[in-house]
Amino acid sequence: MPSSTSVLETPFLLSVTCPAVSPLSTHYFANILSNWCNFLIARTFLQLFFRQFLKTWNSLIERLTAYVANYTKFLQFQTLKQSSPQLLYDIQISNIFLVFPSPPL
Repeated sequence: MPSSTSVLETPFLLSVTCPAVSPLSTHYFANILSNWCNFLIARTFLQLFFRQFLKTWNSLIERLTAYVANYTKFLQFQTLKQSSPQLLYDIQISNIFLVFPSPPL
């Protein structure tokens, strides 16, 4: 019986008297964990920032493209109006007939 008692107490005593992780290595692993958490936080922040930046940039590009397209149409219309008012009138009349076609005869 005494031999079984000493066998059971031996691992407990070893774990108490000889810790597997020294305080220095605990600090080292805590430092690694802290750095890893900081990295994940920074990466998440950068991902969110760049995602929002790209959304804003794409919206700005779309609005600028629409503005340039509308301004180009406006310039074409002004040029056509100044160069040939009769042609512009014919185009407007033909567009009306395209929107409201005449009934078949």
